[in-house]
Amino acid sequence: MKTIKQHHIKWSVIEPYSHWQNRAEDMIKKLKLRWKATQRRTGCSLRLWDYGMIHESRILACIAPANGRLSLEEVLGDAVDLSEYLDFDFFDQVWFWEPNAGEKEERQPGRWLGISNRYGAAMCYWVLNSNGNVLLRSASKRS
Repeated sequence: MKTIKQHHIKWSVIEPYSHWQNRAEDMIKKLKLRWKATQRRTGCSLRLWDYGMIHESRILACIAPANGRLSLEEVLGDAVDLSEYLDFDFFDQVWFWEPNAGEKEERQPGRWLGISNRYGAAMCYWVLNSNGNVLLRSASKRS
């Protein structure tokens, strides 16, 4: 309560089971519907829900609402870059190379799970390999 008063935050108490009183609940509902549609469309396992929900929430954050301006634009002051989401869709089939595989590097099949923002360099992605392990791979191949 002290922090709320110190930062002049408007707050109110909502009734239990009254989701219409909290605007965040509408976005959570939209996120869940998008994830369920993606899951049906791709046929991916329910175990990948954490990667899928993160991917869908990042896309939702980049989509302009009906009133015009993105909240990310208002907070950051820059236009949002969607280019990294245009290369692949969630659970798309991809090929990747295993690093340090010796002289004979073979491409391996995998499934694209999303963008890795906190790990690796630029254009680094989460990839599900054929064994079911989630790997971190870069989009560029070093020679």
